Amino acid sequence: MSDRESAARSLEATVARLRAEVAGLRQAMRHRAMIEQAKGVMAARLGVPPEQAFDHLLRLSQNTNTKVSGVAAAVVGTATPEPAAPVPEPATAEQLRLRVAEDLSIRQPRRPVPPQARSPAAEALHSHHQIVGARAAAARDYDELAEALVLATPGWPQPRAVLICGLEPDGALRLLGGHGLTVVQRSQWKRMPPQMEVPVTRAVRCRAPVVANTPAEVKQEFPSLADSSDPPSAALALPLTDGDEVIGSVGLSWSSPLEMEAGAERYLFALGGPVGARARELAAGPESLVEFGEPWLPIPLEAMHNPAVLLTPLRTGSPVAADFRVRRANTYAQALCREAGVDLAGATLLSLFPYAGSQDLLTACREVLAGTPLRHLDLVRLRTADLCGRASDSLSARVAAVADKVLLVWHPHTAAEASYEQLLRAEAVSGVGSFRRDPSGGVLHLSPYLRELLGVDDGRLSTLDAVIDQLHPADRAAARRLLAEPPAGNRDVRASHEFRGAGRLTGRSLRVGVEPPGNGAGEAAMLVGTVQDVTEERLLRARLRQRDVVLAGHRRTAAVREGLVTAMLPAPEPLAGPDVSADGAGTPARRSAGAHWYDATELPGGDVLLVVGHVPGEETAAVVDAGRVRQALRSYALVRQEPAELLASANTLLRFDRPGLTAGVVLARYTPADRRLRWAAAGRAAPAYFRGRDSGTVLAGTCDPPLGTDPAAAYREETLVVRSGDRLLLHTHGLAHRPPRGRSSLMDRIVHAGARIQPEAVTTLLDGAGQGEDLCVLLARFRTGNAGSAGNAGSAGSAGSGGSDGGSGAGRSGGTGGTSRHGSRRR
Repeated sequence: MSDRESAARSLEATVARLRAEVAGLRQAMRHRAMIEQAKGVMAARLGVPPEQAFDHLLRLSQNTNTKVSGVAAAVVGTATPEPAAPVPEPATAEQLRLRVAEDLSIRQPRRPVPPQARSPAAEALHSHHQIVGARAAAARDYDELAEALVLATPGWPQPRAVLICGLEPDGALRLLGGHGLTVVQRSQWKRMPPQMEVPVTRAVRCRAPVVANTPAEVKQEFPSLADSSDPPSAALALPLTDGDEVIGSVGLSWSSPLEMEAGAERYLFALGGPVGARARELAAGPESLVEFGEPWLPIPLEAMHNPAVLLTPLRTGSPVAADFRVRRANTYAQALCREAGVDLAGATLLSLFPYAGSQDLLTACREVLAGTPLRHLDLVRLRTADLCGRASDSLSARVAAVADKVLLVWHPHTAAEASYEQLLRAEAVSGVGSFRRDPSGGVLHLSPYLRELLGVDDGRLSTLDAVIDQLHPADRAAARRLLAEPPAGNRDVRASHEFRGAGRLTGRSLRVGVEPPGNGAGEAAMLVGTVQDVTEERLLRARLRQRDVVLAGHRRTAAVREGLVTAMLPAPEPLAGPDVSADGAGTPARRSAGAHWYDATELPGGDVLLVVGHVPGEETAAVVDAGRVRQALRSYALVRQEPAELLASANTLLRFDRPGLTAGVVLARYTPADRRLRWAAAGRAAPAYFRGRDSGTVLAGTCDPPLGTDPAAAYREETLVVRSGDRLLLHTHGLAHRPPRGRSSLMDRIVHAGARIQPEAVTTLLDGAGQGEDLCVLLARFRTGNAGSAGNAGSAGSAGSGGSDGGSGAGRSGGTGGTSRHGSRRR
């Protein structure tokens, strides 16, 4: 063997020896803290110095053939309680069912169970848990921390791989270290976004252990993990916590289904505590490349011009945060708290904002923590108990999630801001913008509404020429004089002019008002003015002028019509003769309804003529035609024509003189000498007759066609004998046209009115007329010298519509033998 080979072997032996020594030293360092704790426990229980306590540990190790570290772990385990591991998040439906059943059983009252001594198996698990904690506390880096979880497996199979992840501000997980991972796997799992559905991300999101014990559960709950090149048969993820904050997670995977000894699950789930504590210590070390939390956050927080705080959720046994503790606050928030006398140490969201927090802010923080990207709260009401509540009545806030924390930025609304917002809304509603011009030059500062009106998009400033170019060329010179050289004088006097627009303002009118810039000291002052779009106002004024012209024309037409009505259809005075008293009334005629009239005239010889009529048509033509028909009927009556002859003569007149004109007429002629009343109707309006104080009936008889509709029409009349106190009602209801459905109720009420219908109260008959309905009535009351001379005159006729040509009057006059019927036809 050559000297070189001998030197190489010697070097290898030396390296191996040194490596063994280093490994022993590392192992000793890992268990040193636990051995020291065990010495303290033995010294306290035996009442001996620490040196003698260590001798007892050595003798126990020799007698039990156990390593000193194992004996120390057992001793420490007797003095520490069992770990309170968190309840795992259900991964399958069966696990969820078991969780619900367990919760229900917990709610049932149970008898207190006295503490019992741990079994040897439980003592072994407890001791191994202490050893794992000691190894984790002695780990120098994240890979060694992961290795500690692989080497110590007291009650569960040895995991195939372990990875330790840290939580980043955006919610993603970053791979810090691992054991059993290939180079490719380390690269693939270097960064995991929060939406990636794997056990480690779900454990962070749920803040609870996540376990899948079989390949079926892995495939069902984590398809992406099951579809990988080397899928695990079982997986477990534990959240790493530091107090009430989640700082990362640790994941373990197995090549076979996970089967654990009884009671081992508690210790397995409790590994997140010591691993998280050591991970936080490693992150705070000087050689660490990763820091948990938000070391960068103070920089953007201080750069904000509004108060901002970073909040940590506070949970009291529920996944929903009950409140949020203030973790960081920028200078603005600290200043507000100092002014309000609030101590930020231990402050929470609800202590800073008791009212606004419970109403809006707490809900918004919960929502962003649950996954909402960003919440904008434009109006949050404040009370005096809230921070900033004495100086402001509202605030706007922005809430965003930063990993498992919440960033809250708010802006209190001052009175000036509220007035400014109100001014902007008033500008938009009233259509008035404002501007101001510096005395130094032609730069105009425009309000938001005025910028929008003029189409100026280059910020708040605009030149005077750019604004004047928006006006009509003919108005630019006057606008320049107004804006560039406004008249100085009393500031209470405003100059106002209207200008036409040009370009995009073509067709619009602008009213410009300026305040004189004089300040009383002879110095140049700022010019202030307003611009109002008065286009709609000018159009409205034009429409009003046009409507005034039309209304004046209508008034002139109405005056002419009223004059014609007065001349052609004068309202007769009430008839108050010794034998007959009569009076009539009519509703105001509509423009398109024609004209109606009534007439009560005492003829030579003592007879009385009673007439109502209606002529359809438009405006004044109907009034003229109605007057002609009225005069014709009066003239024919003077030559002692009977009612049927009167209608026949008027029908012939219309046939030759006014072809196409129609008229409805109901008339009656009363002869006091024999108390006979003869009536005829050209239209569908039979008279109503009232005997004494009884209700009335519609007279039965023939209602012939309206005048002008049939040149060969034969008109017939009915005759009845009246007695003292009887009343006759002539009306135009349905005279020219059949009344609309439902309007017959008006005549029903009139017929059944009985004694209430009197000539002196005839206007009350029109109270039931519908809106827009034309109605004219004439009521006559008869008085005879001998009220009983008629004997039992019988009824005036049977009630009926009077619409059939063959109807007959059934009434009988006392001693006269009944009613008589006469006919007349003119060709």
